[in-house]
Amino acid sequence: MAELQHSDVDWQLHYCSRNPESCAFRDELVQHPQAEKVHLHHSSTGTRLELARLLADIEPGTHVYTCGPEALIEAVRSEAARLDIAADTLHFEQFAIEDKTGDAFTLVLARSGKEFVVPEEMTILQVIENNKAAKVECLCREGVCGTCETAILEGEADHRINILAMKSVPASKVC
Repeated sequence: MAELQHSDVDWQLHYCSRNPESCAFRDELVQHPQAEKVHLHHSSTGTRLELARLLADIEPGTHVYTCGPEALIEAVRSEAARLDIAADTLHFEQFAIEDKTGDAFTLVLARSGKEFVVPEEMTILQVIENNKAAKVECLCREGVCGTCETAILEGEADHRINILAMKSVPASKVC
């Protein structure tokens, strides 16, 4: 958005979340110098995104970037196909984990020194929350949005996410 602010590119941001409290960077978005281009949609407040109307109103050749869960991506793909929007103008990043299991491992929280076994069918976030071991801010619960990002002091993360550019997920970070 910072680069777009100083360009001649016409843009809009449509941010969908369950409620205003779960909207990452909400304060920054509503205070952005071009806040009129930012549209927040919260299902809990009845301001859900009207995808059909939004896509029907775009100019031919407009690029649409969608980042979110499978259901949102499929809705955009389906509506875009119905409206004959060129496939090469659609770009996607998906909040999904193909294989949600892995090997069990031991998690050590650096500040408290507490140790927990993370079973193969659970995530670090689930283990921390189940044990009330630390307060962790999180939004997507899939390890994609970065809200719960934390440094790995020892070991290596196995990021099981499906995004366009894995290089955007630091290997030394974990969600």
